[in-house]
Amino acid sequence: MKSHLTARAGLVAVGELLRRHAQLPQVLDTRFPITAGFPDSAVAMTYVALLCQGITEFDAVENMRRDAGFAQALGLPSLPSAPTVRQRVEWRGQDWLEPLFDANARLLTRAKVVPTALASGHVPVDLDVFVMDNSDSKKEGVGYTYMKVVGYAPLATYIGREGYLLDLSLRDGVQHSAKETEYSLEQTLPLARKLTPLPLLVRMDSGFDSAKLTAELERQAAALGAVDWIVKWNPRKYEVQTDYQRLLADPFCEWTALRTGKRSTLWRMAAGVHHRVCRLIEETIDRDGQVLLIPKLTLDGWNTNLKLSNAQIIALYADHGTHEQFHAELKTDMNLERLPSGKFNANDAVCSLAMLAYNALRIIGQNALIGPDSPVRHKAERRRLKTVIREFICAPGQWIRHARQITLGIPEMWAGFAAFTRMMRGPLFTET
Repeated sequence: MKSHLTARAGLVAVGELLRRHAQLPQVLDTRFPITAGFPDSAVAMTYVALLCQGITEFDAVENMRRDAGFAQALGLPSLPSAPTVRQRVEWRGQDWLEPLFDANARLLTRAKVVPTALASGHVPVDLDVFVMDNSDSKKEGVGYTYMKVVGYAPLATYIGREGYLLDLSLRDGVQHSAKETEYSLEQTLPLARKLTPLPLLVRMDSGFDSAKLTAELERQAAALGAVDWIVKWNPRKYEVQTDYQRLLADPFCEWTALRTGKRSTLWRMAAGVHHRVCRLIEETIDRDGQVLLIPKLTLDGWNTNLKLSNAQIIALYADHGTHEQFHAELKTDMNLERLPSGKFNANDAVCSLAMLAYNALRIIGQNALIGPDSPVRHKAERRRLKTVIREFICAPGQWIRHARQITLGIPEMWAGFAAFTRMMRGPLFTET
């Protein structure tokens, strides 16, 4: 009998998710057959397993090759070398994007992910662009972003209060938010409909305020049914003084005091075939008590097809800010801020692989680290990815080879033993 210890026993769940639910071997190897060497699925699974530990460097594969349990956790006979992983990702590049989107759709649907709805009964679908700071580099596609740093500006699409990732598309740093976003809506909203029969609520900030995107939302609503949306209005060169004078002269206008010298009012106006909820904030005394000679006016607006009250629509959009936490988990917990390759297509493929890693960690967190037997004691609707990595992926274990069989042993004294065994023996991995 032979045995060896491992500090990454939780990767066995990642391997099961990638093989059983994402079906990477079926998705990749049938489209890109290899006559010799490692199949594409083995390369992809190896790199996704690295990402599930917050590691993005291709060279880190060499460290994993010294750990016999790493390959066993993924169900692989051996691991490809770091040059093989780098060359394959750079070689395939764009060719992997469609199959990996398919694999992600399979992962979410076959794992029976149920995105949590909002109080309004809608399941949120949040789209947003965020910045990856890749300053001091000459990588292909980096540019001066809206955050005034040099890097990339990928588009992410999340669903549910848990923030499952429907798509993660890499973009040049200088690309405008709304450009080509209609293609992302066309791809992700049908997937969102597969995950839930409840009404969808698409939420986007003012960078996506365009007639083309509104038309695409209307088309998707007609095709899928029950697709509502809230898009922050971009006033551009709108003259706010006209509305301000009209509101001051309107005896029926209701103002709400926010503090001394600051008040706001809400109203609704037509915006094409839909409507726009507007909020004007008038400030005559600043927060330090200084009286202003000219009132400071702040105008906000939200274009929507919802038939809810003004306050409800604003509150629903305010919840859109939760997605910033999901961006942070991608960039910090998974260490995806600086991408590993100098080639744009390779980094685009890395983002698609990161989408699989992100969802695998999220699924593990929701299944293993929410219940009363979780090693994390405080209650939460979801666990951060770094918590999943620390409490589950980095689980202690021992691989035991006996009678031509390999078994993973988990110490019963480990705090996460009950949650680990409950998940691995649960329906996620036992039902066919």
